[in-house]
Amino acid sequence: MGETVATNRIQVVRATAWRDAVIKILEPRSPYRPWRIPAGIKRGDAVLVVLETNPVSVIADIREVGVDGSALRALARFLDSGLPWREPPALLELATLRALTGFSLPDDGDPATVLGRAALTTAIGQRQAAPSGGDYLDGHTSLAAAAILLVSLGRCTGCGDKLGLAAADARDRLHIRSVDLAPSQRRVPVADDPPEEPRRLSQQGYGPDDIRIGVWRPGRFPTDWPAVLCDTCHGRMQHGGFDSFLRLRFSLHPPCPSCAAQWTMRTYAGFAAVLRSEPWMFHTGCCPRRIWVCAACGHEWGPSSDPEAG
Repeated sequence: MGETVATNRIQVVRATAWRDAVIKILEPRSPYRPWRIPAGIKRGDAVLVVLETNPVSVIADIREVGVDGSALRALARFLDSGLPWREPPALLELATLRALTGFSLPDDGDPATVLGRAALTTAIGQRQAAPSGGDYLDGHTSLAAAAILLVSLGRCTGCGDKLGLAAADARDRLHIRSVDLAPSQRRVPVADDPPEEPRRLSQQGYGPDDIRIGVWRPGRFPTDWPAVLCDTCHGRMQHGGFDSFLRLRFSLHPPCPSCAAQWTMRTYAGFAAVLRSEPWMFHTGCCPRRIWVCAACGHEWGPSSDPEAG
């Protein structure tokens, strides 16, 4: 009773205002109405969202119209707030999708109904199974800005506060900072490596004196990090003399009491399907350690970190 039977039809929903569309995905209570929905949507149809970014992109996730026949409700399920974790949907250039599947759209920019759900679902499923983790986060295009906003999950990358996306003026009160290079493309050490210790061999060959304790190697961080900032952190960035967001973000942590470097990372412990990639976070494995660790010298201090922190 009420079972949904998948059809071969793909309902292509257009969103010309990409910022409003991403806000609506992250916060379904937003008053924005960015969607242009084709007529004749039926239960079981697939819904594909096209964002008018530069270059044009699609949300790499297929939503299915339920028994209520509402495409809007299907779109509101991109993020399931009932889950203990939330992963943003990925973006995919429309040209890439076209190259993978032969998928084409009318050139007039209107919403449309097309066929070929199986090939589209397969291509996007492969995309979801093997994401690169940094797609489209470099460069200064609107596609990069949309990807950065999606990854934020509606929180300021600086202070971590919610961005207030349900407000009518949300689009004007968030500040997206793009970067020249993807975070994985170039990393520089925050301090010089310590000198190598001379290797000592005991006369008996391998013995207790040959056991070497690893020394701390200074962290290697990207030159900057993409971010979405609230008004407060945007003001800090403008008036604090910071030449990169990464400098601003580390300034929110205490300096190292041992070497005075401003490269302190917040530790977190526990098992996670995907480890956090932000340079200001440091995973200690399954065992909690001190809450702060210096990326420059390795000094640890403070109380033990919460296993669920971060």
